[in-house]
Amino acid sequence: MARNKLDMLMAEYLGVQEMADSNTIMVPTPIAFGEHAQTGQAFCIFEYLELCGGGNQFELGVKLAKVRRSSVLNGYWQDGGKSAH
Repeated sequence: MARNKLDMLMAEYLGVQEMADSNTIMVPTPIAFGEHAQTGQAFCIFEYLELCGGGNQFELGVKLAKVRRSSVLNGYWQDGGKSAH
């Protein structure tokens, strides 16, 4: 897998992990991230969530802002993305 695509998938994984760690919004818990030794294909494994409806979009926005604020204050947000810590 091209390095930039692997990095993008890792950033996605870390971003979901940050949201899960913030305990502000329900997201699937990241379980594993890796790269297949023979094919080079990257993968992420997340917890399965049974989704049941739309929810309140305003409340979602407020919670996402709290996640972002927490990330910035803890020094995890760099160059517009999540840095590995």
